[in-house]
Amino acid sequence: MNHPAHRRSGLALLRRSVPALLVGFLLLVHLRDFPPTWFDEGLNVSCAATLARDGVYGLPDSAGPRVMDIAIQTGPPVILPVAFAFGLFGTELLTARLVVVAFAFLAFWLFWRLAGESFGRETAAVAAACLLAGNNDGYTSFLYMGRQVLGEVPGLAFFSLGMLVTLRRLSASGTGREQVLSAILAGLAWGAAMTTKSQLLVVLPVAVSLVCVADLLFYHQRSWRLLALSLSVGLVCVFGWYVTQYAVVGPDQFRRNAALASEGVSLHIIGFDWAHMRNAAGVTWRSGFIAWGLPGLAWALWLARRRDAAGYRQFLLLSMPLVALFWFLVLSIGWSRYAFYPFVFFPMWTSHCLITLGRRLLPASRRHAAAILTALVLVVPLAMSALPWSRGLVRPPADGFEKMRSYLKTQVPAGALVESWEWSFSLDARQRIRHPDNRDVWTATRAVYTQKVTPTPLYNTRQPWPDYVLEGPFSSWTGIYRELIAERGRQVAVFEPYALYRISPLAVSRGNSR
Repeated sequence: MNHPAHRRSGLALLRRSVPALLVGFLLLVHLRDFPPTWFDEGLNVSCAATLARDGVYGLPDSAGPRVMDIAIQTGPPVILPVAFAFGLFGTELLTARLVVVAFAFLAFWLFWRLAGESFGRETAAVAAACLLAGNNDGYTSFLYMGRQVLGEVPGLAFFSLGMLVTLRRLSASGTGREQVLSAILAGLAWGAAMTTKSQLLVVLPVAVSLVCVADLLFYHQRSWRLLALSLSVGLVCVFGWYVTQYAVVGPDQFRRNAALASEGVSLHIIGFDWAHMRNAAGVTWRSGFIAWGLPGLAWALWLARRRDAAGYRQFLLLSMPLVALFWFLVLSIGWSRYAFYPFVFFPMWTSHCLITLGRRLLPASRRHAAAILTALVLVVPLAMSALPWSRGLVRPPADGFEKMRSYLKTQVPAGALVESWEWSFSLDARQRIRHPDNRDVWTATRAVYTQKVTPTPLYNTRQPWPDYVLEGPFSSWTGIYRELIAERGRQVAVFEPYALYRISPLAVSRGNSR
C-alpha cells in the first residue's frame, strides 16, 4: 500500500513536471516545418555546416568560404554547438533547431527563476505563462524565436543567468572572495550573451553602466564596483572573440571586415532615421505593447523610485529591457525582432502590478485568486493575439524548403553555379551557390525597407553568368532578381516560397521567361 506522504510527493512532482512537459511539447512539435526557415537562420546554419564540414568558421560561397564574415551575427556560443551536432548527426535543419531548443528550455527555466527571485512564485508563474503566450508578432515572441537557429533566445538564457547570479549576490552575505567570484561568474554569462547576440553588445554595457552611475548618485548600495567587474569580465570575453578573429583572418582582412562593419552601423545600430522610427513605432503599436507592456514599464519605474536595496534591485533588472526599448524605438533600423528583449521582460512587471492590485482589492482569504484573475486578464488575450502565427504549431503552413532542397540534389547538376540569397540551401548543396555580399544586402534593405522603392538591379554583370537563380522570400521581397529573371530566366521548378530559374547566357523573350 502506498503511504499517503508518497502519494502527496508524487502529485507534487507531477505538478512541477507539467510546465516542463508543456514547454517541451510547444518547442518540439512540428519543429522541422515551423517556422519556415529564412535568410538570417540560413546564415547561421550554413556557417555551422561550413565549420563542421571544412573546419572553417565562415559562410559558404562559390568562390570559397567567407571566413569570419561580419554577416554572421549569431556568435560562437550557438554556432559551435550546432556545428558539433552537425558533425555527429549530419547537416539537417532539424538537428540545428534541436540545439537551440535546448537553449530555449534553459532560457525559460532561468526566466522563471529570475521572476521568482524578484517578485515571488505567483508572479513568476504568470510571467512565464506570458512568455509562452507571446503576442501577435512572432519575431518578438519566445516560442516562435526559440524554434529557430537565431541568437535571441540563447542570449536571453545567458543574460538571465548573469542577472540571476547578480541578484542572488546582492541578497547574500558571503565573504569578499565569494562576492568577487559571483561577480566574475555573472560577467562570464553576460560575456556569452554579448558574444551570442550583437544587440546585447549594444545595450548591455550601456545598461550596466547606467546602473553603476545610479548606484553612485542615487541608490548608494555600494555595489557598483562588483557590477563594474562583471561588465569588465563580459567585455573581456567579447574582446577575446575579436582577438580570435584577428588571429584567424589576419590584420588586412580584419581591417576590411571592421570597415565594412562600420558601414552597417548606420543602418542597423545607430541609424537615427525617421523612417526607422516609424517602423519601430508601428511594431510597438501592432504588437499591443501599449496594453500589456507599457503598464509594466510604468510599474517598474514606480518600484525603482525607492532609494533602498529593493528599489536598486528593481532598477538593475529594469535596466537592460529599458535601454533595449529606447534603442529599438530611437536608434535601430526597427526590425520587429529587435524588440524581442523588452517585449519578453515587461509583462513580468505587468503581471506583478495586476497581482498586487488584485491582492489589495480582494479579501485576505481570496488573495491567491489574484494570480488566476491576472492570468485570465493578461495571458489569455496575449495567447489569442498570437493565434495568427501560433496556429503553425498545430498545422504548419506548406513550406517548400525540403522539396526544393531535394530537387537540387536530384535534378540539378552537381557542378552548376546557382545564384541565391537563400543561405539555408548551402547546408549540403552539391552545387556551387553564389551568395550576395553585405553591401548588396544593405543597399536592397535601405531601398525597400527605408525608402520604399525597388532597388536598382544588384547583379554584377562582370562576373560569370549563373546557370540557375534560386529565388526565395528575401529576393522576392526586394525584387533584386526581377530583371535578370525576366530577361534570361526560364522557370524549371516551384515549391512555394521558392522558385528555380534556368538562366540563359543570351536574353530570352519575356513571354518565355516564366
